[in-house]
Amino acid sequence: MRVASGIFLTLLTGLSTLPDDGSDHPVDRYFESYWTTNKIKPAPPADDYEFLRRLSLDLTGRLPRPEEIRAFASDRSPGKRLRMIDELLTGDEAARFWGDQWLRVLFNYRFHETDPFKIHFPSFVQWLQKAFKEDLPYDQWATHLIADRGDYKVKPATNWILKHLDPKEPPFEIAERTTRVFLGIQIQCARCHDH
Repeated sequence: MRVASGIFLTLLTGLSTLPDDGSDHPVDRYFESYWTTNKIKPAPPADDYEFLRRLSLDLTGRLPRPEEIRAFASDRSPGKRLRMIDELLTGDEAARFWGDQWLRVLFNYRFHETDPFKIHFPSFVQWLQKAFKEDLPYDQWATHLIADRGDYKVKPATNWILKHLDPKEPPFEIAERTTRVFLGIQIQCARCHDH
């Protein structure tokens, strides 16, 4: 699920490398005509301290440690920003942070007192972290969550379905969560309104 920095840059800019020297960037060129027309002066590139702070917060959910700041600021080698992106992306902290973020999104930020009786949190959280750490492609990750069958400890992705199923109700909640998380649309209005 993790997007390696090279793929990330290719998707955003068509480049496979990020210039460390503040040189012209395709994203800047794209907006350049708008900036010129509207007399907007773009902000300068982030310095090393700002870059590391933003990167660490985005990928690990924490500020960089003092020793990380000193090491990064003193490194004068080319490509250090790409290396830092990869280092943080492949670390255990990013896997824990993004596993937790996805847990919250998938469970709609709601945890009920009955959830521990329906699902196995440890195996599900571990599966989310492992998927991130091993860079499981998104389509495979989503397929596991939506279509896996079996024991919830052996096939941890099934815990997502189990969380949202209520044997006394039609599968409204799982349909709503699936469309919202994976398709980016909301269908809960269909419960009451037949369109």
